[in-house]
Amino acid sequence: MGNQNSVYFGAPPVRKKAPQHADIQEAWRQIASKVARDKGFEHGRKRKVAIIGSGVAGLGAAYHLLTCAAPGEEVELVVYEASGTPGGHAHTELVREEDGKIIACDTGFMVFNHQNYPNLVELFAELGVDDENTNMSFAVSMDEGKVEWCSESVKTLAGPVYRAMLKDMLRFNRTASNLLLAEPEDPRRAWTLAEFLEKEKYGPEFTNYYIVPMCAALWSSSAADVLAASAYALLTFMDNHCMLQLFNRPQWKTVAQRSQTYVQKIVALLGERLRLNAPVKKVVVHGKGKVEVTDASYHAETFDEAIFACHPDQSLALLEGEARVRLAPYLEAFKYAPNACYLHSDPRLMPRKKEAWGSWNYIGTSAGMLGPGREKPVFVTYWLNQLQNLETETPYFVSLNPLFPPDRALTHKILRESHPQFTPATEAAQRRMTEVQGQDGLWFCGAWMGHGFHEDGLRSGLEVATALSGQKAAWMPPEAEAPVYPMVKAHMNARSTWERCQDLLGQLACVPIRNFLASSIQEGCLVLRLPGTGDKLWFGDRTAGRKETVVLRVQSWWFFVRVALEYDLGLARAYMAGEFEVEGTGWNSDGLTRLFLLFIRNRDAPSGGKRFAVSALLTSWIGYGLNFLRYRLSMDNSLAGSRQNISAHYDIGNDLYTLMLDKSLMMYSSAIYHLELTPSSLTASAEATSSDLVPAGNGNGVVVKSSFPPSSYSMAFKGSLEDAQLRKVDTLIRTCRVERKHTLLDIGFGWGGIAIRAAETIGCKVVGITLSKEQKALAEEKVRAKGLEHLIHFELVDYRVFARR
Repeated sequence: MGNQNSVYFGAPPVRKKAPQHADIQEAWRQIASKVARDKGFEHGRKRKVAIIGSGVAGLGAAYHLLTCAAPGEEVELVVYEASGTPGGHAHTELVREEDGKIIACDTGFMVFNHQNYPNLVELFAELGVDDENTNMSFAVSMDEGKVEWCSESVKTLAGPVYRAMLKDMLRFNRTASNLLLAEPEDPRRAWTLAEFLEKEKYGPEFTNYYIVPMCAALWSSSAADVLAASAYALLTFMDNHCMLQLFNRPQWKTVAQRSQTYVQKIVALLGERLRLNAPVKKVVVHGKGKVEVTDASYHAETFDEAIFACHPDQSLALLEGEARVRLAPYLEAFKYAPNACYLHSDPRLMPRKKEAWGSWNYIGTSAGMLGPGREKPVFVTYWLNQLQNLETETPYFVSLNPLFPPDRALTHKILRESHPQFTPATEAAQRRMTEVQGQDGLWFCGAWMGHGFHEDGLRSGLEVATALSGQKAAWMPPEAEAPVYPMVKAHMNARSTWERCQDLLGQLACVPIRNFLASSIQEGCLVLRLPGTGDKLWFGDRTAGRKETVVLRVQSWWFFVRVALEYDLGLARAYMAGEFEVEGTGWNSDGLTRLFLLFIRNRDAPSGGKRFAVSALLTSWIGYGLNFLRYRLSMDNSLAGSRQNISAHYDIGNDLYTLMLDKSLMMYSSAIYHLELTPSSLTASAEATSSDLVPAGNGNGVVVKSSFPPSSYSMAFKGSLEDAQLRKVDTLIRTCRVERKHTLLDIGFGWGGIAIRAAETIGCKVVGITLSKEQKALAEEKVRAKGLEHLIHFELVDYRVFARR
């Protein structure tokens, strides 16, 4: 059903942990490396890949194989789906109300957050799928309403039973995470939850009314299965999702137009590659690169690779021959629990008291916890109106395994779902699966390879697809070791007082930035995703198409402080500090190009110069004042101090600068390239050259004419760095109208690039001054080599001394 957030008390201790599943990540790198070595198909033949199952794992794998394959490595893909509806747990039901209004309700995958679901968030950004905040309150109703409490209602927590529960909750949140420090060989790692609760002496109130209901609701498990589950795995999940702390919890989200939105977008991409109502009957391996898949109509097709994106028991049932015998010990280790699922409007399947209603509602009996009834399936009701922000007065619920079915007249749909169960043996089984991935062309993925949630399924599918393609997910940075985002923690559990103050200052600085952008962005659309919550701030035209929209994901609240105080310099420093990134650009330069083109377009719009001027951001004057004071107090700009500063930067030797600058002029400035703005659709192009340079409206130099739409273009530079720097110097000389009769003064001449070019092309005299001995020596060497000593004279002198002469 997705993850959930509840009421939490206390703060965990500070500790250090090694990255989780590092050995599994290393195993996947080795698998991908082996696949790369084993590649070798006939020239011109595409590799054929079958994907069995169209849940999130299968769709994620298919999306990656179709969109990220390197040129010449494209695959021929077939996706088999047994039912007539793709998406798996991403299932949306449409209910027609009496007035004809259609209400879309998700019955499976419902919620996610931006911290623990990085691959899902990036996929949604790629597809243009929007999200919205959701309420994640948790409620428990026991013994026909005798004990009821809700995380959002303090008055439901009054009484001795709740005081005992809350006391243990505080201790649990404070100390439970100590188990995660246990070494792999520590016997505590093998504890079940029941053993953990007994050893740590937690009371029955905490067990019956909090921890077992919470975990049962999370994993759709019976009380018996929860108590038999791995305590280490459960606590790892809760720790990663900030469920052992009171502060810095992630804001949970739901898909704005329901989960079928993203499913339909991938289905449209697949086209005829997706075969609905096509259950697979058997899979037989006939040798390397010969995996025969037979569907229910007895149509057999041979593939190079087959990806099982279904439950492990289903995968095992499809396999025949030696592969079945070999894989049975691996796949049989994973267990599933069936659940009856009702979409309905019957409030009898909610807590008795309305004030005890939560988004997630566990309903049970004390006997069902520790008595003979604990084997019964979990009874949980999800309040969809609150979870999915439904715009209707009619209540909608999804109930799993209710004690009695909802009123037939109020029942909209009956479904059957299965959810993975996690025992102490499951983690070991997950690690062992890497031993067989890719053998005989057989691959396995699904949410059962993680914690059982949507992100786990997507990540698992992407891991298989990236191993096959040899390409990282489009959103992974080039320097990343992992091909996809691994399991991640939502936040560091313990944060310093200064870090909390930074967040508070950033939230305050966000206010003037919002006002500034609201005034200055009039064309196109800029969206800021806020850190932690992922909430969106929209600026400009919200009706603009996706190609006209630039989305910045702000990673740290300090981003707003930098920009508020230092304007464009603050933006640059925030980028270098990794405090923001542009979504959906695959970590390449195209993202920044689209952002700057959006800024340029609005700056050059009528009255845009005034709106974009630094004076319009009043807080920047504070930053400039602070920088001025720092400059006056800490920087020695006297004659002697300036000489030392220049020497420290430029007298360290010319070899370093030779490596990074152009070979001809060694210009230390931004070059002017022939640039090409190419539409994303690749249907048209436009060129801008040095002749397109025009004075900026604010008087700050020259800019490229910005008649191009900002977000639908990527920028490509043509020509070499040497050519671009020559173009820059020639443009400056031409703009200054230098003639042969003139004497040109070059203050801070660098390595003599402008001086030599002006003397060569115009024939004018040049006087250059600098404080760098190394620069002067190399520049004079270049002058002598070109025989220009009669035109060029360089001096080692401060500009203030020179001016007094």
